[in-house]
Amino acid sequence: MKIRQGFVSNSSSSSFICDISGETVEGYECGLEDAGMYECENGHVFLEEYLERNEEIDLLEKNDENQEFRYSIPERFCPICTFKYIMEQDLVAYIQAVYQIKQNEVYDYMKSKSKRLRKIRSIYWFEVLEIKEGISKLKLTEKIKKEFKNYDEFKKGI
Repeated sequence: MKIRQGFVSNSSSSSFICDISGETVEGYECGLEDAGMYECENGHVFLEEYLERNEEIDLLEKNDENQEFRYSIPERFCPICTFKYIMEQDLVAYIQAVYQIKQNEVYDYMKSKSKRLRKIRSIYWFEVLEIKEGISKLKLTEKIKKEFKNYDEFKKGI
């Protein structure tokens, strides 16, 4: 058992990361409403700007006194579940599965650009894909949306 001596802080800070843009919002005793975000029933977190507002959403929010709607928005309103946006981590998983591009290939490419780089970011996966296959990130997204009807089908397919 570990025993900690001295001052111990029990912080109430929170941080939320948008699954679409990667933007991070942090705050002390911060909730999704303070962060301007929603979370769907499948766990996708996204900024309010990605939510397409309509009468049904407005009515659900108006009737929800406890703001619980913001924490479990139905998947039919989620821009990820409805396949309006595809998360970068899912694009990378698709690149690995379909184009058989390996992590060490991307790492070698990244190191050729700068020896100081340490962490493989999504952008390098897209650059390697474009070099090897001639497919841009935008074309990849379009291809995936044509190949799969929705996010659930996409996840099962890769």
